[in-house]
Amino acid sequence: MHISLPSLVFAIAVLIPVSVQLSTILKCYQGRYGGGGPDIANTVVLDYCRPFHKCCMMAISLNGKTYSCSTTCVTPRNNTCGPDPDDVAQIIDVQYCFCKSHEEALCSPRSK
Repeated sequence: MHISLPSLVFAIAVLIPVSVQLSTILKCYQGRYGGGGPDIANTVVLDYCRPFHKCCMMAISLNGKTYSCSTTCVTPRNNTCGPDPDDVAQIIDVQYCFCKSHEEALCSPRSK
């Protein structure tokens, strides 16, 4: 197979931006893990988030753990995990963590 130099240059010019764009898209674990009785399957998978998502989230409740992409992320004004002890409207049986990526242990189903 013979590829001309202009065709090769064009292919490289198209593929490099696509691969760079894919490498910068956030990946988070998504789905549910545990809780809710035997009928709830563990559905957690590592997948790409939508471009408007900025971080990963993990929530723990009586129904188990839920993993997702999130637009609400940690800022200097809120905690990485909560509920915030100063929050008057706390829901005691729900905890959450926000992470910058799926590689942080708090947002990984592999952490125990």
